[in-house]
Amino acid sequence: MDRNLRWSDELSSSDVEAIERFLGPRLRRVLDTQPPGSDEHRAAGSVSSMLSEVVPILSSYLQALSLPQSGTAAEQAASAERLSKGILLHWNWLVCMVEPWRDEPGFDHVRWKRLYIRNAEQQALVERFSQ
Repeated sequence: MDRNLRWSDELSSSDVEAIERFLGPRLRRVLDTQPPGSDEHRAAGSVSSMLSEVVPILSSYLQALSLPQSGTAAEQAASAERLSKGILLHWNWLVCMVEPWRDEPGFDHVRWKRLYIRNAEQQALVERFSQ
């Protein structure tokens, strides 16, 4: 299996859970050791709050995308596109939260990176700028 992650449709709930397992204890450690009201405590609290908001939303989007869709083909396509955009947005927010720890042991450089939606237009753009 190629572990390289490039497109939002390659993302799985295990990727989301891995970031939560990596980042959660680090944030809790700061919250437990820094005095309330300090910049460090506030920053860790802010990122922790974002993490607790983004993870369940992203997980629900991933789950919904895997369920059978109802409606017409056009409605199904529109629903899948909305879910894909939500997945992309929330994943990229999650990656922004974890990126400051990219030099720490356990950071997954192969999978924890910003993603793109896989469609012909986006793929052509990415390939053009990858050369």
